[in-house]
Amino acid sequence: KADKDVRYVNTPKQVTGLTNYAGNGYNFISWDHVAGVQGYIIYRVAADGSLSELGRRIGAGSVNYTDYGTEPGRRYAVCAYLQVEGKDLCGPVSEVFTAR
Repeated sequence: KADKDVRYVNTPKQVTGLTNYAGNGYNFISWDHVAGVQGYIIYRVAADGSLSELGRRIGAGSVNYTDYGTEPGRRYAVCAYLQVEGKDLCGPVSEVFTAR
């Protein structure tokens, strides 16, 4: 007997339109809205290209993040995600960008 309990989920689209503003002690990051997602994961990108989760924004319309206590030159990337069976399903990670 075949298990017919199958669920198909579209992977979220890649985040685009990244912009930022480096202020005194903070970096403000924003990006374009991705329809149909539950939120976004913001990553700090190390010199070797590895990603570490910096924060999350809940809701498809939450399209900005402020990284306090930092300086220009930090590198960031963002992915849109859905929760599927309690796990994050991330779309492709955005291009890496540097706060200026």
